[in-house]
Amino acid sequence: MSIRVSGGTIKSLRQRYKMNVAAAAHVTGVEEQTLSEWEQDGVEMTLTQAKSFAKKFNTHWSVLLLETPVQKINTPVNNRAGYSDNARFSIQTYFAYEAARRILDSSIEIEGQVVDPSVKGKCSDQDKIDAKYCARVFRELLNVNYDSLRKVRADPRDAYVFWREAISSLGVYVSEQSMPVEETKAFLLEDGPRAIIVINRNDRYPHSKVFSLLHELGHLVKGDDSAACDIKMYAHRVSAEETWCNQFASEMILPDEELLADARIAGLKDAAEPADVIRQLSSHYRAGFTVIMYKLLKHERITDDQLKEMKAFFKSVILPKFSPKPDSDIKLGKIYHVRRDLAKASPALSREVIDRQLTGAVPYSDVPRLLGTKARYVEDIKGLVGFGQ
Repeated sequence: MSIRVSGGTIKSLRQRYKMNVAAAAHVTGVEEQTLSEWEQDGVEMTLTQAKSFAKKFNTHWSVLLLETPVQKINTPVNNRAGYSDNARFSIQTYFAYEAARRILDSSIEIEGQVVDPSVKGKCSDQDKIDAKYCARVFRELLNVNYDSLRKVRADPRDAYVFWREAISSLGVYVSEQSMPVEETKAFLLEDGPRAIIVINRNDRYPHSKVFSLLHELGHLVKGDDSAACDIKMYAHRVSAEETWCNQFASEMILPDEELLADARIAGLKDAAEPADVIRQLSSHYRAGFTVIMYKLLKHERITDDQLKEMKAFFKSVILPKFSPKPDSDIKLGKIYHVRRDLAKASPALSREVIDRQLTGAVPYSDVPRLLGTKARYVEDIKGLVGFGQ
């Protein structure tokens, strides 16, 4: 079987992601000259070729049958430090944005969860409420304290799951998508009363994911316009909003007063191995090594020279434990793909869709579409979200 693909469809698909011909050629593996000719004259493709070509643009091959141009994305805007204003994102980040948009669309379709109204009602007055106070309010709201965190295993991956479930309990979807780490670690997307926080799957340090998750929650509770559907990502730009959200995330993870009351930080400036002390504190409080490190620097409990040593320790000793092995880009096994799709769709939406399907509100045939997965994974996803036999 072969299909005729119009040049206009190919061109509009490329332009959807703001790519020039060279960039599209790199993504698809098609020579620039060949791609230009296809856009001019169209091309005959076998079904296998069409599927492969469409997959490079994160879409179904049937899109290539369209006679009308592919609709453009409501473009994310890059406003982060180190980039010029309105710099464009990579195609992987565009894909992540589209995936988040689909999750919210699925939630709207099944009348899924909405954000708890109290989320925006407690800390929206940024002129009167500081980040520390707001973090204290939300720790109480989520019943997060020293005792509840100590029930979590010391493994940083378990801490991430704990915080992800806590944020989900507020009616916020949490999804993991693959994006370039150097581009962004997380973003927030809202549509009316619904919201989703997308965490970068490629950020390997779980405590970093926790910080990103709580940082984006900070944007949501403050009611920043940067979380609107014409998404603007401010991941590291120095601004009052970003500083507030960083303080909020840091205080949510570990209040300053708790850390400063710990006897182990006394005399840390003179300690022979301060990094070992911070690693102990990280395990004890289920908090990130870097979060504690910067807290101690802020309160002048460590020196700038010690900070440099600790950064080197983190990169050489701690981070490699969570880095992928050289051959880990070859992922085999059904369970890997099932867990990946579950993380992408968010466990909360997966539970909602499966619940609706079991009660007859959603046809079984619609479940793969709503969750962005394959039909053969549905039963496994059911089991992972608590609906197994």
